[in-house]
Amino acid sequence: EVDAPLQVKDVSLAAYLVTGVGLATIAAGAALTFVSQNARDAAADKKSQLSADQAYLDAADLMDVANITMAAGGVVVATGVVWGVLNMTGSRRDRRTVNMGVTHRSVSISGRF
Repeated sequence: EVDAPLQVKDVSLAAYLVTGVGLATIAAGAALTFVSQNARDAAADKKSQLSADQAYLDAADLMDVANITMAAGGVVVATGVVWGVLNMTGSRRDRRTVNMGVTHRSVSISGRF
């Protein structure tokens, strides 16, 4: 007796959109990293120590933003991928849900399996 092939269901458009937004966020973080490195290099070329210190601090702040942006993008990509996998494997009657919340202080992911 031959087993029936695995049925793969359509993935909702929302899962693709969430994953795409996450990838775009990671790309934005990478761009901010590049800008931050250029700003740090420019800080080394400053004539006065005071302006060099301030430029370096600004570059370090921008690098922090870049790191946070890439981490948030990674969370969003993971959410989209998990959403897509659950959507492909779940039945229409037994709908599994994944919810994501983003505020200025936190990122949360919850789901029903």
